[in-house]
Amino acid sequence: MAPTVTIQAESITLLGALVPITISAQLVDPNQTGGLKVVSTGIIPDRVQSSTAQNLSTITVGPIYGNDVIEDSGNNVNTTYYLVSVYLKNVLTPFFQNTYQFAGTGTFDILTATPYAPVVLSLLSPTIAAHLFYGGPSSGSPASPTFRTIVAGDLPVGIVQELPTGTQALGTTLIASGAASAVISTAVTGVLATDSILVDFSSDPSGVTGYAPSASGMLTIIKWCSAGHINFYQYNNTGSSITPGAVTLQYRIVR
Repeated sequence: MAPTVTIQAESITLLGALVPITISAQLVDPNQTGGLKVVSTGIIPDRVQSSTAQNLSTITVGPIYGNDVIEDSGNNVNTTYYLVSVYLKNVLTPFFQNTYQFAGTGTFDILTATPYAPVVLSLLSPTIAAHLFYGGPSSGSPASPTFRTIVAGDLPVGIVQELPTGTQALGTTLIASGAASAVISTAVTGVLATDSILVDFSSDPSGVTGYAPSASGMLTIIKWCSAGHINFYQYNNTGSSITPGAVTLQYRIVR
């Protein structure tokens, strides 16, 4: 059998009074791996244990398994911890609460045991602004988890990725009937030839020459991606030459 520990608290030292109190120890799986067991035995540990002292100065909960012998579904130990809470009897809000990792065997007093600071990632933290991904270790006894920036391989197949966005002005040089403008090719870092580009006018073009409603037609905008570039043509499919007015497009690259 794996070694076990007992957690102890005293109402007289916590409150200065000899009163009935309840102690609770909740086993926390911070990585939410979905399966905890005791190393080598396969025993599934109780997630919550509690006990109540009736006018006693000392209260204990246990025996419970130490975090050094509990492994998650990835076979990692020392990733779990206990949330220990002490309550006045019949009071739902704890007057004492802290987190601990226990190792070895024996009895631990919560007043002298060293609290454990779980690894918590705040969404407001600048250190994870790039959306971090669990980087390891994948097994063994880690001192602390590591995180890395998400890469394309971490994303599910078929998910749409949003890449660079920006604006692009179109040309204003005369385009003959049945002709195309000079190609507009703009460098955009990271773009692949297999990417798609979504384009809209940045303002209402209906009063701009070449894009306004006309019985004789209007210019057609052709767009595509190439390696490291976005590209545009203005096609004149009307029966007359057109000198287009100034318009700006806003674009978004998707993959």
